[in-house]
Amino acid sequence: MDELLRIICKQISDLNFDRDRLIQNSNACFIFNVLRNTQCGEERLWEPVLSYICQNASAILKQNSFLELSTDSLVDILREDSLAVQSELEVFKLTMKWGMANLRK
Repeated sequence: MDELLRIICKQISDLNFDRDRLIQNSNACFIFNVLRNTQCGEERLWEPVLSYICQNASAILKQNSFLELSTDSLVDILREDSLAVQSELEVFKLTMKWGMANLRK
């Protein structure tokens, strides 16, 4: 299993993130969560995804995949000063929705 993970991480690190093709609003949280929370979690791999999420935050944070973020991934996103949202109230409401969804797990 460790060997498989090493191979997958190498493949991911060899990718050039073509944000227009690879990362979309519907999959950005999933990709970020995987890269952030695995042994592939080198910041240089997940930083472009986090940047994409920040630039498109109003739409992305309303995706169902947002509710599947780990606590660490959510905190990383919320710490960003560049989060493009209408207001902090929007972030608060979406974070409360995330919390309610994760209480049920």
